[in-house]
Amino acid sequence: MDVGVIGVGTMGRNHVRVYTELKDVDNVYLYDVDGAAARRMSEQYGEGVEVSDSITSLLDTVGLVSICAPTKYHFELARQAVEMGIHCLIEKPICSTSEEAAQHLNLNMARIKEKMRTPVIMDGRNAYDTVECEQAGFVYKGVGKPREKADMKKELIH
Repeated sequence: MDVGVIGVGTMGRNHVRVYTELKDVDNVYLYDVDGAAARRMSEQYGEGVEVSDSITSLLDTVGLVSICAPTKYHFELARQAVEMGIHCLIEKPICSTSEEAAQHLNLNMARIKEKMRTPVIMDGRNAYDTVECEQAGFVYKGVGKPREKADMKKELIH
């Protein structure tokens, strides 16, 4: 599988390192607004770690993307990736405003599932309704501690 990392700061570097160690990852594609930082990361890891010239070209290439850019960009990058059917691993916090958190919690799961080849949700915050996700056809794994839906908007931005 080809994967992408958007943002090669502290957390992005960790994602790149881990992806290069996984046998099921074929290539890692990087994008950062600081192109020189992305190129240095590519040179550090060598073959199989490539720099993309845009977010769009990265998303056109990968099946999974880690979003490690600054928090204020998380929601929009995740929305763009999910609409293309790309699995996302979003560094926390997932959103930067309560409005984004509300939109995130009200995603159209049936529409998203149609775009994904392997519809799996690994939910580290238990933000989604298990039954709703499973009825929409997802394999759902909530791996965080259970929380009340009313508390989720606050939880997603912290």
